[in-house]
Amino acid sequence: MRVLFLLSLLIVLAASPGMIAAQETPTPVTPTAPTGTPRPQPTATPTPRPLRPGRVWPAPDPALAKEHFWLARPFAPPAEDDIEYWYPFGTTGSGQYLIHHGVDIGNPMGTPILSVAPGRVIVAGEDLTATYGLTPNFYGRLVVVELSQRLGEQPVFVLYGHVQTVAVAAGQEVNTGDRIGTVGMAGVALGPHLHLEVRVGSNTYNRVRNPDLWLRPFPNQGLIAGRLVDEKGRTWPEAHVLIYKVERRDRIWRELYTYVDDAGISPDDAWGENFSIPDLLAGDYILETKIGNRIETLPVTVQAGEIAFVLWRISADGSASSSPTPRPPRPTYPPPMRRPLPML
Repeated sequence: MRVLFLLSLLIVLAASPGMIAAQETPTPVTPTAPTGTPRPQPTATPTPRPLRPGRVWPAPDPALAKEHFWLARPFAPPAEDDIEYWYPFGTTGSGQYLIHHGVDIGNPMGTPILSVAPGRVIVAGEDLTATYGLTPNFYGRLVVVELSQRLGEQPVFVLYGHVQTVAVAAGQEVNTGDRIGTVGMAGVALGPHLHLEVRVGSNTYNRVRNPDLWLRPFPNQGLIAGRLVDEKGRTWPEAHVLIYKVERRDRIWRELYTYVDDAGISPDDAWGENFSIPDLLAGDYILETKIGNRIETLPVTVQAGEIAFVLWRISADGSASSSPTPRPPRPTYPPPMRRPLPML
């Protein structure tokens, strides 16, 4: 897989410069059976890796945080709308890929992509000459929308990457649900999917935030966000976290790694998280991780439509402490028009 990714990167970086009109013109594609982004199965065996504390992590008071579920889901039924759990924001997919600056949602080539919020299109086309990612031609073809709503005084941008066709033009106003393009695998992509980013403050690669905390949960679902740090407040980067349902400790429901310790990856300004688990059915869960030679667990309850935040402190010698976060009054949002899918 690593070899395939490097080959893909070399191929796209060698592409000749050019521009496309900001209109919906399909790119010729070799006929293949449409498939979603590959989804490996969870394993109960963590990947062995030495864990060392990283930098002191931002520590806003989560009790004062307010949810900002501004974004609808980018696909209409019956298309897939669940966030791919195996390559989450701020991670490397267990060391297989580049640091992920967004989230992925897999769908077949040509699936219509819908605007997730009202705003103005500021980029629509190819990135062969302009750099919006790590390198030119990183997203291949993309759309960037500056949202009508601002986070305090800061502008917020949503980037749709690797698209096959573009259905909007720079300067155009869009509303939630407007068609902006179709799913593709342009640029550095291993399969057809939408790469979605949230950028705060400026439309630059190092100003990303985790879209999990911006996308509205499905009905009867919520998400877990947490801050896993040592006794000095330093992040535990790439710590392996397993998630169990309380009534099914024999089955792993999800697994993930905490964010890498990288200057280009920042937590949400209000929450200060370094991991998140989206699209969870409301209920009781157990988080499990291993720091040093000790396995630590932490119970957490997910409420529908809410972020269940956990502050999880584990010292280098393995002793742990955690504190529940009181919930402030929260605004209400219209839920996505889609029933929740069974958990994997």
